[in-house]
Amino acid sequence: MTLPIVHCFDRNYVLPAAVCFRSLLEHARTPGVEYAIYVIGRDLREADRELLEMVVKPFPNARLVFAPPPPLPDFSRAFPKKSHFSADLFYKLVLPEAFPELDKAVVADVDVVYQDDVAQIWPLLADEEPYELAGIWDLGYAAAHGTGLFPTGRPLVQHYLKSFTAAERDKLRIGAGMLVYNLKKLRAAGRSKEWLDFAVRNAARAILPEQEVFGLVRGDLIKVLPLRFMAVAEHAPRYDAMTAAERAANPAWDEMYRAPVQLHYASRIKPWKYPGSARAELWFAALARAGLVEEWRRWYADFSAPMVAESLAKRIFDVRLGRFRAVLSKCRKAARR
Repeated sequence: MTLPIVHCFDRNYVLPAAVCFRSLLEHARTPGVEYAIYVIGRDLREADRELLEMVVKPFPNARLVFAPPPPLPDFSRAFPKKSHFSADLFYKLVLPEAFPELDKAVVADVDVVYQDDVAQIWPLLADEEPYELAGIWDLGYAAAHGTGLFPTGRPLVQHYLKSFTAAERDKLRIGAGMLVYNLKKLRAAGRSKEWLDFAVRNAARAILPEQEVFGLVRGDLIKVLPLRFMAVAEHAPRYDAMTAAERAANPAWDEMYRAPVQLHYASRIKPWKYPGSARAELWFAALARAGLVEEWRRWYADFSAPMVAESLAKRIFDVRLGRFRAVLSKCRKAARR
C-alpha cells in the first residue's frame, strides 16, 4: 500500500520541511506501507531538492516526488493588501485536479514535527463514508464554538466576529495543518472550482483563507478527527502545568498532548526563529538527527544579523541560543549511546 502525503511550500520552508520529513519517516513504522512524500514547491532550487532528497534517501520505505505546481487564477486583484497569503496556501484548493492518479491523500503543513506514525490517520476517512474531507479541530474555532474542548483559543478568532455571521462562524471547525482528502469524491463534485470561486469572492474578509473555504463550502462533508493528530505547540506549556485533577476535568487537553501524532507550530512563533519557544527542543532534536545543524546556523546568522548587539532582541537571542546548545548536546550524547 502507498500512503501519499502532500506538502505545499516555497523556498523559505525548505529547512523546516527537511526536519518535518525526518521526523515523519522516523515514525513511519506501519508494515507494508510505502510513504510517498509529494512536494509542490514553485520556487525550489536544485540545492533545495538535493537537501530534501538527502533526508528521505536513508528510509527504504519512503520516496520523494516533486510535483509541478498546478495552475492558479491571478489572485493579485483579489488580495491586493494581503501579501502574507502565499500562493502555496491556495495549492491546497486544487489538489484534486493536480493529482488525478490519486483517489485519496494526506495533506499536511511542514512547520511540524511528528511524534507518532502518520499512517494511523489513513483509515479514519473510509471510502464508504459520505465525507469528502477530514481534519482536526482548530483550537480557536473550538473555543469560539463553545464546545468545552478548550476554554480559550487564539485571539485571531475574535476577528471573525466582525466579518462573519454567526451561521458562518458555526461552520468553521478544522485547521489546515493536517487533512485527509478523498480526492476522488472531491473531483466528482467539482469542488476545486467551487473552493477557488469562494476564495476570490471572499478575499476582502479572508483571515485564514483555506480553512474558511473548507468550512463554508460544504463543511457538512468534513469529518472531525481526534485532536492528537494535530497538537498545537504553543499551548503545550499550559498542559504541562496542569494538575492531574485539571487534566481529568479537561480531557481534550490530555487527548491532544499525551500522545500526539503531529506537533504543529501553528503561530508565527516558529522554533527555527525562536529557539526558546514552546516545544522548540523537539524540533531541534529532529534537526540534529537530520544532520542539518550547520544549515540552521547559517540561516540563523542571516536572520539575526539585523539585531543590534545591545538590543533586548539580541539578549533574548543569546539566551535562547544557549538553551538550544544544551538541547543539542543532549541529542548528541543520546545518539552516541
